[in-house]
Amino acid sequence: MVISRRIPLLTFNYFKDRRTVIETFTREQIHKLLKSTDLRTFTGVRDYTIMLLLLETGVRASELIGIETDDIRWED
Repeated sequence: MVISRRIPLLTFNYFKDRRTVIETFTREQIHKLLKSTDLRTFTGVRDYTIMLLLLETGVRASELIGIETDDIRWED
């Protein structure tokens, strides 16, 4: 029986390439962003609601676009 001195598994890279970490907003930045909306207008209330939903639930923007009123559990 011949034992190879070469170990082919050592040539494989088992780890995925590391990606750079994207910095998140600081609390101050989030507060400034939320304060920048004009809650006296429809679009301001809409934008404020969208930002809060994104922050509180962590849904992706593409998931947010697909939400319909039937998806909401109003009793909760």
